[in-house]
Amino acid sequence: MLDAGLFPWMERQQQASGATTTDEIRGSVMGVWRALKPEMLGRIGDRVRRNAEKVVEQNGENVYHE
Repeated sequence: MLDAGLFPWMERQQQASGATTTDEIRGSVMGVWRALKPEMLGRIGDRVRRNAEKVVEQNGENVYHE
């Protein structure tokens, strides 16, 4: 679930910060973790479950449109 939904969002947020030094990156990542809300995790989980159902419907094929 983290690879499918959370980490891509975190990476986009961190890259948008423009941080380049180790300290800036560390601060940016901590800020991203603080911005993460429980509702977001629920939505990500819901999306992953929907996508998993589609994969099962397609007999294991993971080509589908969200």
